[in-house]
Amino acid sequence: MYIVGRLLSLIIYAIILVAVCFIITNSQNKKKINCVLNLYIIILGIMGYFFIPHTGADLYRLLNTMKYYSNGDWSDIKYRILESSTPGTGLYFCLVGNLNNDHLLPAISAIITFSFCFYILKSESDDPDTKPVYIALALFVFMSRGLMMQIISNIRTIMALSICAFCVYKEFYKKKNLIAILPLYIIGASLHAMGQVIFLYRIIFLLIEKNKNPMQICFRLVCTGALLGVIWPFGQKYISALFEKGDAYVSAQNGYNYIWEKILSAMSLLLLIYFLKILSEQKKIQSDKNLENESVLNLARYIYPLLFIDIIAFFVEFNFFQRLSWYMCILTMPLMLSVFKLVNDPQKEKVLRENTIAYCTFMLALACARGDLCSLKFFEL
Repeated sequence: MYIVGRLLSLIIYAIILVAVCFIITNSQNKKKINCVLNLYIIILGIMGYFFIPHTGADLYRLLNTMKYYSNGDWSDIKYRILESSTPGTGLYFCLVGNLNNDHLLPAISAIITFSFCFYILKSESDDPDTKPVYIALALFVFMSRGLMMQIISNIRTIMALSICAFCVYKEFYKKKNLIAILPLYIIGASLHAMGQVIFLYRIIFLLIEKNKNPMQICFRLVCTGALLGVIWPFGQKYISALFEKGDAYVSAQNGYNYIWEKILSAMSLLLLIYFLKILSEQKKIQSDKNLENESVLNLARYIYPLLFIDIIAFFVEFNFFQRLSWYMCILTMPLMLSVFKLVNDPQKEKVLRENTIAYCTFMLALACARGDLCSLKFFEL
């Protein structure tokens, strides 16, 4: 249905993506790269504005939820938000809903989520060792997965995950203290149950995170204890709701399972494993890149348990497997950028680039033909 409208929309999506990657590749000015990425975020927001969802899309249901939160007096809305297990969602829907334009929900959501995701690329572009082609490749890897539909239709899950990924990047690459970005973690956790899962995992990871400094170890133990001490009394309701939801997913019979999205998620994980394998092959770390290497190694240690969990989830529960793979798809960007910078052999770098382009071109084609992305539609044709 509406095959012409969908085909034209997908062509527009693909052409703009390739054009942006081409412009970035040929940009020697770092400011120009950031400007191109900012412009691309706006274009993606415009795509979200003109997106026409089919009747079974998540966006239809979320628009009704938005009206539920935005209608009524403030005391009633406040009660609805506080009683929700994801209060951030209610507040977000309330704010956007009061703009009285349904098209703004996917548009604003696209701008917010892509801004958090592309911050990684803009920040890495400032590194003199980061070639423009690396930024273009990382962008192509992320966008070829076809998460546009999740960002403008599913909205809440990947927005929460993008905020958490932004926080992890700030911690590992920019050496931000966990306490300093704790409010952002909480915002991500307040938007969706997956944000709560990632936040809890981050707290648990504090206990196993590698650190040679005894003072840092003691500090992390104190921070973990303090965070758990605060979360348990004030967040017990949300934790209970989270476990109930998880139990419902696992025990559900004939739950949602879309084979092509499952394949695409598996493909994105295989690409992540490929870059992790290359990272593990790097025997020597240059002295002038110690900080960067430590950052990517910390990120890899953070990813390994998640990867193991997601592989198990592949055989157990589709929704959790898919959503966790979205999160790791975002984290693939800083990881692969670091890997490219660590590969000193020009021939190996060329092979890595060619393999990445070929693999992701196939993934983009599959996402457009059979994935959720095939529902992207701007025209009633």
